Amino acid sequence: MHQDSGSYTLSRPLNRLLAYYQTRRWRGSHRLYRFLRANAPGLCIRHETPLGTFIVPAAEIFFWIVGGPMRYYMDELGYFFATLQNWHEPFILIDAGADIGTVSMLTHYHCPNLARIIAIEPNPRAFRLLEQNLHELPIPVELVPAALGEEAGQASLSADPTRLNDHEGQIYLSADGETDVLAVDSLLTEPPANLAFKLDVEGMEVAVLRGASRTIRSAARVALLLEVHPDVLDCAGQTPEALFEAAESLRPMVWHVPLLGNRKVDRTTPFLSQLPRRQYDVIGLSVESL
Repeated sequence: MHQDSGSYTLSRPLNRLLAYYQTRRWRGSHRLYRFLRANAPGLCIRHETPLGTFIVPAAEIFFWIVGGPMRYYMDELGYFFATLQNWHEPFILIDAGADIGTVSMLTHYHCPNLARIIAIEPNPRAFRLLEQNLHELPIPVELVPAALGEEAGQASLSADPTRLNDHEGQIYLSADGETDVLAVDSLLTEPPANLAFKLDVEGMEVAVLRGASRTIRSAARVALLLEVHPDVLDCAGQTPEALFEAAESLRPMVWHVPLLGNRKVDRTTPFLSQLPRRQYDVIGLSVESL
């Protein structure tokens, strides 16, 4: 075992064994995960994928649940990728809250018409893995070590220092914060023809959408992938309707819940009255995308 960029990696035979066990369902997998999280929180597992090596923190439960990075929540992401494939034209992916790059990698794998990735991640520990995971992709990739908001500024990042990624970390706007805050509109010099926009920004969705107003309005077609997490929204004093309205103020959108067979959202009633209270990914499509 040796240390690499603030994390620990295994010898090749041990890594191959762990990668094998992580990608298979077996009775002792949760016990192994708990052991690794308690005793080796900085351990990484390197997976060999069709796109090259992809590194995941061994202490992150969702990679054990779904079976490695190539199966990352495909019951939800599959509908998103199918929409993008059906465009049959090049598109740009803005991956806001990119974490270690799993969604970016899978979008490239499933969507041959993906032309460019802009991946934004404020957590420096996750960003180191993001750099390693996306550097082999054969398309233009821009990695931005910053948070996103309505306008440029500074923020403080609240994240678990014992975890390599902590995808649930949050930012708090602060003039003396150590994290740069940017607006999406500052990242693109000209409007994209087709835009896929994934937002996983832990309560900052409305501000991020406002900071992307020019980009969203000017794109020929838009597909949004929003995380709707009731507990996070409660802490931010927001509702799912606030997220939908922020996007709809920029252009007409139709919303679907992929976890429920891509069920269409009824915008005449509160979102959480239509289905059980839990975390959902929701796909929003501009009317031109339908």
